[in-house]
Amino acid sequence: MVREFATVRELARSGDPVFLVGDFNDGQDDPRAHCRLRGSMTNAFGAGVAVPCQPPARDRGVDHIFGANTSFVAADVDPAPRLQRLSDHPLVTATVAAVPPATVVPPVPPALVGTDVDNWGDDGGSHWDSWHTGTDFSVPCGTPVRAATSGTVEVDANQPWAGRWLVKVVTGPDSVATWYAHMQTLDVHARQSVRAGQQIGEAGARGNATGCHLHFEVHLHNGSIYGPDNVNPSQWLAQHASRTGAALPAV
Repeated sequence: MVREFATVRELARSGDPVFLVGDFNDGQDDPRAHCRLRGSMTNAFGAGVAVPCQPPARDRGVDHIFGANTSFVAADVDPAPRLQRLSDHPLVTATVAAVPPATVVPPVPPALVGTDVDNWGDDGGSHWDSWHTGTDFSVPCGTPVRAATSGTVEVDANQPWAGRWLVKVVTGPDSVATWYAHMQTLDVHARQSVRAGQQIGEAGARGNATGCHLHFEVHLHNGSIYGPDNVNPSQWLAQHASRTGAALPAV
């Protein structure tokens, strides 16, 4: 299944919900049963053929479903294949909830959104060189940290002020990037695609911090720490985020 996982990873970089379904059976593949699908469940592309893929014949099973940037919210295993000695390929009927790629959510659980200190732009503090480039959520260590948007993870391990990692979720080369600092655990890796609301780690007190909290920044054009695209994250979240998610603004 190496090639299937590789294909999904490649497609997932867009941040869009994506599915790869097919009848992958170790040299017994029927090419017509291999379909690469986007969130709309329409064909994305094919291997040099006029019709990217054809629906499987009536009552023909599709034994593999790969997904990225989506949530499988329910699944039911059909026991019939087990009776046919196909225990390694049980048919799974899955209900998926495709997370819109342009969703904005708070970087902490909804019940803790009110812990935002709203201290972006503060100056004169002893813990930053110029001015405070983000806002702090005064949450306990171990609090789940969530990706505020869908995107690709970048991990900078050379920013001592941020702790062991400065984590960024980037939506594009010249698009919104959100930063997360002082985390005590990291649940993602560099170049991984994540969806808005996905846990990326836990809040901590590492680096230039006096206690447990999450330092959160927003850069509208994926700029540098003191760049002109660094905006007030508290205001940005107030305008664009909700408990259920809101559209990512065009910039």
